[in-house]
Amino acid sequence: EVQQLQERLAELGYRPGEPNGDYGAETASAVMAFQKAEGLQRDSIVGPEVLSRLEAPEAAGPRSDESGPRVEVDLDRQIMLAISASGEVTTINVSTGSGRPFQSAEEGKGIVIAHTPVGEFTIQRRIDGLREAPLGTLYRPLYFDGGWAIHGNPHVPGYPASHGCVRTADIDQDFVFELLADGDPVWIYGENPPLPPDAEAGF
Repeated sequence: EVQQLQERLAELGYRPGEPNGDYGAETASAVMAFQKAEGLQRDSIVGPEVLSRLEAPEAAGPRSDESGPRVEVDLDRQIMLAISASGEVTTINVSTGSGRPFQSAEEGKGIVIAHTPVGEFTIQRRIDGLREAPLGTLYRPLYFDGGWAIHGNPHVPGYPASHGCVRTADIDQDFVFELLADGDPVWIYGENPPLPPDAEAGF
Protein backbone atom coordinates (compact mmCIF):
# COMPACT_ATOMS: atom_id res chain seq x y z
CA GLU A 1 0.00 0.00 0.00
CA VAL A 2 2.82 2.42 0.81
CA GLN A 3 4.56 1.62 -2.45
CA GLN A 4 1.34 2.28 -4.36
CA LEU A 5 1.01 5.58 -2.49
CA GLN A 6 4.56 6.53 -3.42
CA GLU A 7 4.00 5.64 -7.06
CA ARG A 8 0.78 7.67 -7.20
CA LEU A 9 2.36 10.72 -5.55
CA ALA A 10 5.26 10.60 -8.00
CA GLU A 11 2.80 10.28 -10.88
CA LEU A 12 1.05 13.44 -9.64
CA GLY A 13 4.31 15.40 -9.45
CA TYR A 14 5.32 15.04 -5.80
CA ARG A 15 8.61 13.78 -4.31
CA PRO A 16 7.95 10.74 -2.09
CA GLY A 17 11.39 9.20 -2.65
CA GLU A 18 12.05 5.74 -4.03
CA PRO A 19 8.88 3.59 -4.29
CA ASN A 20 10.21 1.07 -1.77
CA GLY A 21 7.22 0.64 0.56
CA ASP A 22 8.96 2.52 3.40
CA TYR A 23 6.90 5.39 4.80
CA GLY A 24 9.87 7.57 5.68
CA ALA A 25 10.53 11.30 5.90
CA GLU A 26 10.44 11.90 2.14
CA THR A 27 7.07 10.22 1.77
CA ALA A 28 5.66 12.02 4.80
CA SER A 29 6.80 15.36 3.36
CA ALA A 30 5.25 14.52 -0.02
CA VAL A 31 1.97 13.59 1.67
CA MET A 32 1.96 16.90 3.52
CA ALA A 33 2.67 18.76 0.27
CA PHE A 34 -0.29 16.94 -1.28
CA GLN A 35 -2.52 17.81 1.68
CA LYS A 36 -1.49 21.45 1.48
CA ALA A 37 -2.06 21.60 -2.27
CA GLU A 38 -5.48 20.00 -1.94
CA GLY A 39 -6.58 22.06 1.07
CA LEU A 40 -6.76 19.07 3.41
CA GLN A 41 -5.66 18.69 7.04
CA ARG A 42 -1.87 18.96 7.25
CA ASP A 43 -0.72 15.98 9.30
CA SER A 44 1.05 13.62 6.83
CA ILE A 45 -1.49 10.92 7.70
CA VAL A 46 -2.99 9.04 4.76
CA GLY A 47 -6.61 8.69 5.80
CA PRO A 48 -9.78 8.16 3.74
CA GLU A 49 -9.94 11.77 2.56
CA VAL A 50 -6.37 11.71 1.29
CA LEU A 51 -6.91 8.38 -0.45
CA SER A 52 -10.08 9.69 -2.09
CA ARG A 53 -8.36 12.85 -3.31
CA LEU A 54 -5.41 10.86 -4.64
CA GLU A 55 -7.89 9.20 -6.98
CA ALA A 56 -9.34 12.54 -8.13
CA PRO A 57 -7.05 15.46 -7.21
CA GLU A 58 -8.43 18.99 -7.39
CA ALA A 59 -5.33 21.10 -6.67
CA ALA A 60 -4.64 24.11 -8.85
CA GLY A 61 -1.31 24.13 -10.67
CA PRO A 62 1.00 27.05 -11.49
CA ARG A 63 -0.60 30.43 -12.12
CA SER A 64 1.21 30.73 -15.42
CA ASP A 65 2.07 28.30 -18.20
CA GLU A 66 5.30 30.21 -18.82
CA SER A 67 8.21 27.86 -19.39
CA GLY A 68 10.82 27.07 -16.76
CA PRO A 69 13.08 26.59 -15.05
CA ARG A 70 11.31 28.71 -12.43
CA VAL A 71 9.41 28.32 -9.18
CA GLU A 72 6.17 29.67 -7.78
CA VAL A 73 5.75 29.88 -3.99
CA ASP A 74 2.12 29.86 -2.82
CA LEU A 75 2.06 31.32 0.69
CA ASP A 76 -1.61 30.46 1.20
CA ARG A 77 -1.05 26.76 0.62
CA GLN A 78 2.58 26.68 1.85
CA ILE A 79 3.82 24.87 -1.24
CA MET A 80 6.32 25.48 -3.99
CA LEU A 81 5.56 24.64 -7.61
CA ALA A 82 8.83 23.93 -9.41
CA ILE A 83 8.58 24.08 -13.20
CA SER A 84 11.31 22.46 -15.28
CA ALA A 85 12.49 23.60 -18.72
CA SER A 86 10.22 20.96 -20.27
CA GLY A 87 7.21 22.21 -18.29
CA GLU A 88 7.08 19.36 -15.76
CA VAL A 89 5.61 20.56 -12.46
CA THR A 90 6.85 19.28 -9.10
CA THR A 91 5.01 20.24 -5.91
CA ILE A 92 7.18 20.69 -2.81
CA ASN A 93 6.35 21.19 0.86
CA VAL A 94 7.62 24.55 2.19
CA SER A 95 7.38 26.73 5.27
CA THR A 96 7.61 30.53 5.01
CA GLY A 97 7.56 33.60 7.27
CA SER A 98 5.77 33.02 10.57
CA GLY A 99 4.39 36.53 11.04
CA ARG A 100 5.87 36.56 14.53
CA PRO A 101 8.19 39.19 16.03
CA PHE A 102 11.87 38.40 16.51
CA GLN A 103 15.13 40.18 17.26
CA SER A 104 16.80 41.21 14.01
CA ALA A 105 20.37 40.07 13.45
CA GLU A 106 21.17 43.49 11.99
CA GLU A 107 22.73 45.85 14.52
CA GLY A 108 20.37 48.56 15.71
CA LYS A 109 17.34 47.21 13.90
CA GLY A 110 15.54 45.85 16.97
CA ILE A 111 12.40 43.73 16.80
CA VAL A 112 11.07 42.91 13.34
CA ILE A 113 8.25 40.75 12.01
CA ALA A 114 8.99 37.50 10.18
CA HIS A 115 7.53 37.76 6.70
CA THR A 116 8.23 36.47 3.21
CA PRO A 117 8.28 39.11 0.46
CA VAL A 118 5.66 38.87 -2.27
CA GLY A 119 6.42 39.61 -5.91
CA GLU A 120 8.54 38.53 -8.85
CA PHE A 121 12.20 37.88 -8.11
CA THR A 122 15.14 36.02 -9.61
CA ILE A 123 17.88 33.84 -8.15
CA GLN A 124 20.69 36.28 -7.37
CA ARG A 125 23.34 34.10 -5.77
CA ARG A 126 23.86 30.69 -4.19
CA ILE A 127 25.97 28.82 -1.69
CA ASP A 128 26.61 25.16 -2.47
CA GLY A 129 26.83 23.98 1.10
CA LEU A 130 25.92 25.14 4.61
CA ARG A 131 25.76 28.78 5.59
CA GLU A 132 25.92 29.51 9.30
CA ALA A 133 23.74 32.62 9.40
CA PRO A 134 22.93 34.68 12.53
CA LEU A 135 19.42 33.20 12.68
CA GLY A 136 20.36 29.59 11.91
CA THR A 137 21.95 27.21 9.44
CA LEU A 138 20.87 27.40 5.80
CA TYR A 139 21.39 24.35 3.57
CA ARG A 140 22.37 25.18 -0.04
CA PRO A 141 20.62 28.59 0.00
CA LEU A 142 19.39 30.23 -3.18
CA TYR A 143 19.10 33.97 -2.51
CA PHE A 144 16.35 35.78 -4.39
CA ASP A 145 16.00 39.13 -2.55
CA GLY A 146 18.83 40.42 -0.36
CA GLY A 147 19.03 38.04 2.61
CA TRP A 148 15.86 36.12 1.70
CA ALA A 149 16.54 32.68 0.30
CA ILE A 150 15.08 29.33 -0.60
CA HIS A 151 17.04 26.93 1.59
CA GLY A 152 16.98 23.46 3.08
CA ASN A 153 16.16 22.69 6.70
CA PRO A 154 15.60 19.44 8.64
CA HIS A 155 12.17 20.63 9.83
CA VAL A 156 9.42 21.82 7.45
CA PRO A 157 6.12 21.90 9.36
CA GLY A 158 2.58 22.29 8.08
CA TYR A 159 2.48 25.99 8.93
CA PRO A 160 4.66 29.08 8.31
CA ALA A 161 7.55 28.92 10.77
CA SER A 162 10.56 30.69 9.26
CA HIS A 163 12.02 34.15 9.80
CA GLY A 164 11.02 34.89 6.20
CA CYS A 165 12.99 32.51 4.02
CA VAL A 166 11.31 29.78 1.98
CA ARG A 167 12.21 26.62 3.87
CA THR A 168 12.35 23.24 2.10
CA ALA A 169 13.41 19.79 3.27
CA ASP A 170 17.12 19.22 2.62
CA ILE A 171 16.41 16.45 0.10
CA ASP A 172 14.02 18.76 -1.78
CA GLN A 173 16.55 21.57 -1.69
CA ASP A 174 18.99 19.36 -3.57
CA PHE A 175 16.37 19.08 -6.32
CA VAL A 176 15.59 22.82 -6.38
CA PHE A 177 19.27 23.81 -6.21
CA GLU A 178 20.01 21.78 -9.34
CA LEU A 179 16.83 22.93 -11.12
CA LEU A 180 17.38 26.69 -10.80
CA ALA A 181 20.25 28.69 -12.28
CA ASP A 182 21.14 32.24 -11.30
CA GLY A 183 18.68 34.59 -12.97
CA ASP A 184 15.80 32.10 -13.01
CA PRO A 185 12.41 33.47 -11.84
CA VAL A 186 10.98 33.10 -8.33
CA TRP A 187 7.33 34.17 -8.06
CA ILE A 188 5.84 34.51 -4.58
CA TYR A 189 2.17 35.24 -3.99
CA GLY A 190 -0.62 34.91 -1.42
CA GLU A 191 -0.68 35.53 2.32
CA ASN A 192 0.41 33.44 5.25
CA PRO A 193 -2.49 31.39 6.66
CA PRO A 194 -3.39 31.67 10.37
CA LEU A 195 -0.91 30.06 12.76
CA PRO A 196 -1.88 27.20 15.06
CA PRO A 197 -1.60 28.08 18.77
CA ASP A 198 1.45 25.84 19.29
CA ALA A 199 3.46 27.22 16.35
CA GLU A 200 6.96 28.50 16.98
CA ALA A 201 9.06 30.75 14.76
CA GLY A 202 12.09 29.10 13.20
CA PHE A 203 14.68 30.03 10.59
